[in-house]
Amino acid sequence: MKRLFGVLLSVSFLFGESPLFMQTRYVEIEQNLQRKHLEQIHYPSLSSWRAWGIVHTKIKKTFIGEQDDCMGVMPQIGVDKEFPLIGSKIFLGVDVSAEMLNSSNSQGSLGNYGFGLGGYMLWKWDNDIFASFSMRYAQFFQTYHSQPFSNATWLFDLGVGKRFALPNEYFLQTEFNFGTGILLDSEAVVNGRNEVMKPWAPFSFLGSVSVGKMLGKHQVQTKVKMLYDVGAGGELMVDDIATLITPKQKFDMFIGIDYNAQLLEGSSFYIYADFSALNLDVNLGVGIKVEFGFKQSDLMSYPARSLKKLPTTDLQ
Repeated sequence: MKRLFGVLLSVSFLFGESPLFMQTRYVEIEQNLQRKHLEQIHYPSLSSWRAWGIVHTKIKKTFIGEQDDCMGVMPQIGVDKEFPLIGSKIFLGVDVSAEMLNSSNSQGSLGNYGFGLGGYMLWKWDNDIFASFSMRYAQFFQTYHSQPFSNATWLFDLGVGKRFALPNEYFLQTEFNFGTGILLDSEAVVNGRNEVMKPWAPFSFLGSVSVGKMLGKHQVQTKVKMLYDVGAGGELMVDDIATLITPKQKFDMFIGIDYNAQLLEGSSFYIYADFSALNLDVNLGVGIKVEFGFKQSDLMSYPARSLKKLPTTDLQ
């Protein structure tokens, strides 16, 4: 009983900031990588194939309250293809990314290196309704107080939305995303105690409303996003004693701006910035897209015409 009381007491002071729980931030970052390129596909393209790359950065700094900081860079590259259908079109693609991140709290710093592999689909109808689906696998390699450990996650995301055309080339776009998956269990030695985090299932809800304008070959879009993250499971075990502590849930609101521009024939430039309205949490990204391959044009149909045969005549 004394041992149990000692463990629970230390849990109450320390393990709310367990490095194993700090991994849940990387799940949120991976979900952001799933969704960002799908946002960019809506920019008009004249080719059927696109190769693209984006360098994402994340900065989070705590000034008030419990320390919860993060800084890192995530390069991402991919390729996708457009398939025309009757009344709609489908985009299919794959991507690969790398992650170099550092998180810190009042107990220490967690270094993270890893990679991710993803696949995605966007289905757009001629009435500007769209639906997306993506899946992603990410592998993390982490170090906390010189103690290495690793983990992996599978993520899935489903999105639906619609773009409304407005006068003078303005548009209004609404979208809702639901993401889920599983962060596998991991183990580390922290302050001389063996910690084991059981599998954690994240649930992410993201709603966004944006207003944009096409300016020739340029597109500017401003967004308001509401994000709610919560998870099931993820209980922490300390020295084989189970606790009821689970990763924290999160609610946040973001103000964002996206800019697309065609710089040269067959290539375009992309930049985005999302600013948290409730924390100093900034996501930035810059990328380029190269297009190639001829897009299959819709077949033009002409009305059938027939000429009556002139009667045979003898001209004098």
